Amino acid sequence: MASLLLVRLQCSDRESVLGSDTVEIVAWVNGVANRVNVGDMDAGQTRAINREIRFNHSVVVQVNETTGLNAQLGEFTVTQAGASTAEQRRQMTDDSSFDYTLWYRVVPGESSEEVRGAQEAQQREEERRQAERVTTTGGRPLGNGCVGSGAVECDQGQLIVQVRTPDGQPIDGATVSANGAGPLSAANGRYDFGLRPPGAYQIVASKTGYSPRRVEAQATVRKPRTVAEVHLSPVRGVRVAPAAPGYRQFVNMAQGNNASHFGRQIEITATVDPPTEGVRVHFTLDPDGNGDRLAGAPDADPNNRRNLPADQKASLTPASDVTDVHGVARTRLTLSTFGGDRFRVGASLTAGNPPSTYSGWFTVWRMLFFDVVEMERPSGGGVYEMKPAILTAVRAGMADVFIQLEDTGVRTRGPHVRNFETPEAGFQWAEDDDRTSDVRVPQKLHLAVIDSACPGSGTYGPQPLDEAEAITTTGVSTFTIFPHDFAGDDSWLLSAQYQDGATWRDFAAGKVRPVGARGTRPVRFDFSGATVAPTAAQPVNVKIRYRKAFRATGWGGSNSLHLLICRGVFEDMMTVETADRRIVGTALHEPGHALGLVPASAAWHDAAHTRHCTTNTCHMWYENTPARVEFHPAGCGDTLRGVDLTAAALQPRWRFPRS
Repeated sequence: MASLLLVRLQCSDRESVLGSDTVEIVAWVNGVANRVNVGDMDAGQTRAINREIRFNHSVVVQVNETTGLNAQLGEFTVTQAGASTAEQRRQMTDDSSFDYTLWYRVVPGESSEEVRGAQEAQQREEERRQAERVTTTGGRPLGNGCVGSGAVECDQGQLIVQVRTPDGQPIDGATVSANGAGPLSAANGRYDFGLRPPGAYQIVASKTGYSPRRVEAQATVRKPRTVAEVHLSPVRGVRVAPAAPGYRQFVNMAQGNNASHFGRQIEITATVDPPTEGVRVHFTLDPDGNGDRLAGAPDADPNNRRNLPADQKASLTPASDVTDVHGVARTRLTLSTFGGDRFRVGASLTAGNPPSTYSGWFTVWRMLFFDVVEMERPSGGGVYEMKPAILTAVRAGMADVFIQLEDTGVRTRGPHVRNFETPEAGFQWAEDDDRTSDVRVPQKLHLAVIDSACPGSGTYGPQPLDEAEAITTTGVSTFTIFPHDFAGDDSWLLSAQYQDGATWRDFAAGKVRPVGARGTRPVRFDFSGATVAPTAAQPVNVKIRYRKAFRATGWGGSNSLHLLICRGVFEDMMTVETADRRIVGTALHEPGHALGLVPASAAWHDAAHTRHCTTNTCHMWYENTPARVEFHPAGCGDTLRGVDLTAAALQPRWRFPRS
């Protein structure tokens, strides 16, 4: 009695089986080989799928009915037409280019078409039966790799993974694992895990530059060979979130979520295209070749003028990261502490390769705040003010050394005081009656615009000077003086004499006075009661010794963020318009002192004028002249760019301690 064994063969090999090839199937049935020549494949039996040639072909094998029929495909061979040598004959037993399905036997008389109609039910039954047990006798090879000898149970199935691109191209060099086994790699895109127990397998395939994929495959005895296809999509590129043009990061300010521009650390994100999870992105720190001012370079780098300690240099960590479900990888850029340094971050998909994309430049800046207290002028004449145009110019000067001045908006006013004979008295006036707010202390400059602060003693006290002249009938000198006191008494005058023949005689008290109420002015000599009187024809020689005030235009100094701007002194010496221009220099000069300029150790320190710069174009030159236009870049400028402006560093410099 005969039965029909229906075999369906599907070819998915990239070396397509075309009309010139012949397919032969050998089916082992109860230990007996049944060979069936499928015959030539014609074009009507092939179809193109994803650039591959695939075909389905059903073969009916007639076998003799015996009790307990067991059938298993043993091998495939594909022979080119006319082939005779072994090299032209391919054994397909261990090559999963062919996937096959063995349908259960059918009773005599049923046609292959009827078998096809009953395929689904028969296949389910066959799968159930084979899942329970596959037994072979006679020691014949079976298609799932088992070799029977007597009655042997075979409960494993061969697991093969094929890695391809979405359009069917095999991917070389991918890494594949199955339930943690592996990883394996191969050059042809095929990964053979050998015999595996039945069950579900998590297949993970990945390769640099491709989006990783996870699939689930079944490897069971009912399907002796499982081929799991995994498609990896190539990642086309990566882009780094750019920095806005002119981006400033204020490294001296406390890091905070509410101020992304504060702090030394910046999170850098890179997104792969298309967004893909599990792709490793490699980051690179790129410093600007900023000449001898670059502080991010290694110690051995001659460009690292500042030679900053390691914890003050720039760094990037981690050097690589794996993208999340949104295709985003992250790293953290820590900027250097040196104002003006610039850094950008590059990203690539391959370690060691030059970055394919950059973030744009992040520039190191520092931020300081300021507020102003203004003094009332005498007799209700307004205030000694800090004009907006002056503040604009001061901001620009500080920006040259990468310090951004921010106005707190606090303005207070204090009563007029003609002169503070100690700077401390002026600082205390600026603090009295809560004229200094707590806003942004200690990272704040407090600018007090006052009349005068000419010390009455000490290093900057008045100096004795001599003046002499031949006085005519007007009695007024052509020389001018800047006396120390402004009270209208004679305390400024040390001595005054006139010449009578060969004798020098003293003027009586009150007979010699400055002309006018304040400022640099001439001196009037009253000869009433004197033994001689000047005429145009006979002038009288006079000489005086007086105390000349130190004309301080501003006060700051080390360990003080309170700054005095002596607008009254400026206006005593020059026009208001000229005073406005000169005040800009003072409002930059005094903060320079407050922030530590000029240290005695500096090569540009002016020993003749302590804590001043030897460069006459620098804001730190000892005289306030129109030529002072910058913080000298190679000296005072670089020093200011490296000054620590964090709150911890500035707290001791706040003269009146606050929390």
